Amino acid sequence: MAVRVVAVRIEPSWESRHRVRCVARLTRPLTPGEHKRMAAALFDFDVENDRIVYFCRPEEAETRERRLEAALEHARVAERPGRGRVYAFPLPR
Repeated sequence: MAVRVVAVRIEPSWESRHRVRCVARLTRPLTPGEHKRMAAALFDFDVENDRIVYFCRPEEAETRERRLEAALEHARVAERPGRGRVYAFPLPR
């Protein structure tokens, strides 16, 4: 089953007045391989079991969500059995 973002909760951040804390809830927990690839691809995101937390400016929230979805798709494609070497591709910024 593919991992998808179910919902993104946007909260005010106590660290900065110009940034928000976004918590993306996933459809299922990440496998160890997916977790490793997500942590490497999204170095500025905090990858947890079935949640991903990141900070951004309010106007960047949609762009960051699209970046997260692209990384999830890449992690899913890389998990397919029978695949040889998986080449990295640039994620949207």
